[in-house]
Amino acid sequence: EVQLRSDRREVELELRSDPLIMPATTRATLLLALLASSARGFAPSRPAGRRQATATCRRSHNRMLEEKPRPLYCVNVKLCVTPAARDTFLTCIRENQAGTLRTEPLAVKYLVGEDAHTPNTFHFLEQYMGEAGFAAHTESAHFKAWEVFAATEPFTAPPMVAFYEEDLIGPCAWAVADVNPGQALYCRSAALAVLPDRRVDFLAAARAAQQGALTFEQACATFIFGEDLNTPNTFHMFEQYMGEDGWLEHVKSESFAAWSTFEATAPFSSLPTAAFYETIEPTKE
Repeated sequence: EVQLRSDRREVELELRSDPLIMPATTRATLLLALLASSARGFAPSRPAGRRQATATCRRSHNRMLEEKPRPLYCVNVKLCVTPAARDTFLTCIRENQAGTLRTEPLAVKYLVGEDAHTPNTFHFLEQYMGEAGFAAHTESAHFKAWEVFAATEPFTAPPMVAFYEEDLIGPCAWAVADVNPGQALYCRSAALAVLPDRRVDFLAAARAAQQGALTFEQACATFIFGEDLNTPNTFHMFEQYMGEDGWLEHVKSESFAAWSTFEATAPFSSLPTAAFYETIEPTKE
């Protein structure tokens, strides 16, 4: 059995050894040890191509720590739209998206995309600077226009809405990959119901998976997660990658192997749910 160590150099040297003579589970355990030591103040080595972006991310994160930031208020939405209402929906949601990002000072992100496997099913991620930011959003003219559309019965199932605050213990969760403005990204949104007695284990594993993806994966652009504000021990994850190939590379990564090792210990009270979609970028005016 591999013993977790706080000596980062020793762990890094073992990780650099020939993977053909080291079992995958051993490498996954060592990676968790390295990530744990990094979270305590070390900065693990990164590919040269990401140095500038990651440095910017670290400076922003350090500044946020100095300012004692409040976690962003996040909203995940799933909407199943009737085929007849699709075009009107897309027009309305683009106007809502543009209005939110252009006129709301407390709005941080507004992402929307169509499910990769189910036509006319759409997913949203919205982020605001506190619950007050979301409350202000619901008072806006573009949101009122959205409510008018929603009252026309355009959905085949009741909308699903989840509220959560992002976990801020881990690293900066945005703007790590070299993403061009307006570039569509491949997204994964997941909901996980964690057993109460596995909560601490889950948080450690999720933070390690987050840091591993953001630190070592060139194609990972975003990795956030947080606990549902209405259902204790239910957590929401949101990830973005540079195309579907970026996600497939993530699945091959050591951080994903470590996460899979944790998942195999049956930490959930029900099966996790996940959806994949590509973002619909805001139109330029």
